[in-house]
Amino acid sequence: MKAPEKKEIVLVPVEETTVATCKKFIEDVLACIDMKEVEVTTRIDDEGALSINMDGPDMGLLIGKRGQTLDSLQYLTNRVANKMQDGYVRVKLDTEDYRRRRKQTLENLAKNIASKVKRTRRNVSLEPMNPYERRIIHSVLQSDPAVSTHSEGEEPYRRVVVTLVRNR
Repeated sequence: MKAPEKKEIVLVPVEETTVATCKKFIEDVLACIDMKEVEVTTRIDDEGALSINMDGPDMGLLIGKRGQTLDSLQYLTNRVANKMQDGYVRVKLDTEDYRRRRKQTLENLAKNIASKVKRTRRNVSLEPMNPYERRIIHSVLQSDPAVSTHSEGEEPYRRVVVTLVRNR
C-alpha cells in the first residue's frame, strides 16, 4: 500500500489585519498571566511567515520546559492567524533567541548520540520530541553513513531512535 502523498503547503501573504490581530492576541495572553512589560515585535521573515518576537523579564516562564509553553502559544497564535484570512499563514514565536539555541543544542545532541551508537554498537532512543525537533535530529544524521534514524511511538510520546548501520 502506497503512503498518501503529502501536499506541499503554500503560504499566502500575511495581511496587516492578521499581523495586528496576532499581536493583540499575544499581548492579551501575556496580560492575563501578568507579563505586561513584555515588548512584542512582528515582521514577515524570508520564508513569508509572520515572525513574532517577545522581549522582557522572566521569559523563561514563557518558554517553559523544553519550549512547551512557547510551542503551545505558537500553536494558538497560528490558529488565530489562520481564522483571520483565506489560505495558510505560518506564525513563528520566539523569545531570547530560544529557537536558534534549541536547534543548535539538538544538532549537538544528534552528533553526540551518533558517536555513542558507533562506540557502544547499541541503539539509542531519545526522549520524546515534537515533529520539528525530531526532523532536526533526522536531518543532521542523514549524512552519516554509519547510523540511521527512525521515529517510534505515538504522539506526544514519539521519539527518535538512532541505530548502527550493519555492514553486509
